[in-house]
Amino acid sequence: MQVRELVPQYKVILELYQSEAFKPLAKFLAESYDGTVAEILSLSRDRNYDEKKSIALVSQLGVVGVIKDLPVILNELKTQFEANEKRQEQMKKSAEDPLAKEI
Repeated sequence: MQVRELVPQYKVILELYQSEAFKPLAKFLAESYDGTVAEILSLSRDRNYDEKKSIALVSQLGVVGVIKDLPVILNELKTQFEANEKRQEQMKKSAEDPLAKEI
């Protein structure tokens, strides 16, 4: 499954994220994200830099960030898909329009 497959469920997911029941998980995700950022920053100052740990933390940051901001990501994807559809329709219309070909 890909994130874009969740776009049709945007409203349901947004309602879930805004619900009272989701608030403890939202708090956990925000704290986890902030803690991971802090840990990455502290690693970058460490003389005994552990590359594997850094890679793992960056991966963790990406996963937590996507889950934390899923409604924002889905909304952006939805906007992009709609814009792409409009561009494709305009290109199709201009390809069919004989006057557009002469210009």
